Amino acid sequence: MDSKLKVLIADDSTEFGQNCSNVINSYGMEAAVCPKDGRILLECADRIRPDVILSDIFLPNIDAV
Repeated sequence: MDSKLKVLIADDSTEFGQNCSNVINSYGMEAAVCPKDGRILLECADRIRPDVILSDIFLPNIDAV
């Protein structure tokens, strides 16, 4: 079984998020970017089922804590 590690990045800067995604993809992992908003992050995480989430601790609407 050869499954890729899935990474979800929560960031408001489209350019920064896409740059991070490109680097992660270049290492053979799958990366997705979503807006830096707690509610949206939870929805994306539920849909994508990532292995890792990269996010700030404090987010609008729902904090990551």
